[in-house]
Amino acid sequence: MNPRMIGRTTRILATLAALATASSSRANLLVNGDFEAAPILGPGQSGVPIGQAKAIFSDPTTPLYDVAISGISGWTYATPVENGTGSDHGLARRNAEFGRPAGGQSAFINNWGRMMSQTVAVPLRAGDVLEAAIDFGTLGDDADGGRAGVFYLVAGQADPSDPDQFAAGSIILAQISAGNPTWSQFTPDVVVGNDVYTRLSLSYTVQAADVALGLPITIAFKTVAPSVGPTFWDDASLTVTPVPEPSALGLAGVGAASLAALAARRRRP
Repeated sequence: MNPRMIGRTTRILATLAALATASSSRANLLVNGDFEAAPILGPGQSGVPIGQAKAIFSDPTTPLYDVAISGISGWTYATPVENGTGSDHGLARRNAEFGRPAGGQSAFINNWGRMMSQTVAVPLRAGDVLEAAIDFGTLGDDADGGRAGVFYLVAGQADPSDPDQFAAGSIILAQISAGNPTWSQFTPDVVVGNDVYTRLSLSYTVQAADVALGLPITIAFKTVAPSVGPTFWDDASLTVTPVPEPSALGLAGVGAASLAALAARRRRP
């Protein structure tokens, strides 16, 4: 094989490899999706000890401030109590009760209808595949009234004036409900045993002239009324598998044809 043909073949192979890598890109787009980042703390506050949970209270004058945290990095949520400085959700280090390493940190929500969300700006094209996932778990009692939650994939964002709701114009692309065995208010999509995490997954393929085009993408989760205790959420992810650019597909076709022609030449006696 002459040097020019070798160089051309090398470039074609490199291009095809780059296209394969780009078309299978699945990096997690979320910030602090695993909830392992240190909590936001005010003066005198401390992190969450193993085996405990801390809710969000950011006003030093409130009674629970000293045993709370002031926020969770990367996530949007409401703080409707204590004059807009507190809420009954936060971070927990109770993963040992789920059979996971004790040091792991997760989010928890301990009231009805409270939502946590994260929004990312994603330039989308028809054919792109959105995939979202999160671990859901409860530490309920097999005889209690049950607890449940819902996981959402949304084109749009949470309402800035009420982060427990989606903003006007937002579109729910996919959702899934989960509940523990004693939940009876409705039949959840997934029944999750107590003291275990179960992976909840959502997928959506963008269509031509889709409502998702031009909108940010949000994942969100909330606890459903009338749950009798907290729900726990961990290891959230949002990925986009892009459809290759038309020009890239054309180049890949040319490259494949060139390689086929080269192989045919080499087979000739």
